[in-house]
Amino acid sequence: MTVRDLVLMNSFEFSEKNNNYDIDECTRPKEYLCYGICINYPGTFGCNCPNGNYGNSFTNGGCRSVKDSHIDIG
Repeated sequence: MTVRDLVLMNSFEFSEKNNNYDIDECTRPKEYLCYGICINYPGTFGCNCPNGNYGNSFTNGGCRSVKDSHIDIG
């Protein structure tokens, strides 16, 4: 079993009507942490820092403002 298989197993729930269905991880913030903008995908989810921010949106305080940084964005 691969890591992808484990992620997919944890991102679907069984339903007798549909055999399985996608869990919307974004509606379960205590189980699936996202400190940015949560996006649900079939079998998984994404978490992005808001526009004008960068960093790790999966950690509290991980998104930082581009204005407050010394990063040259071109």
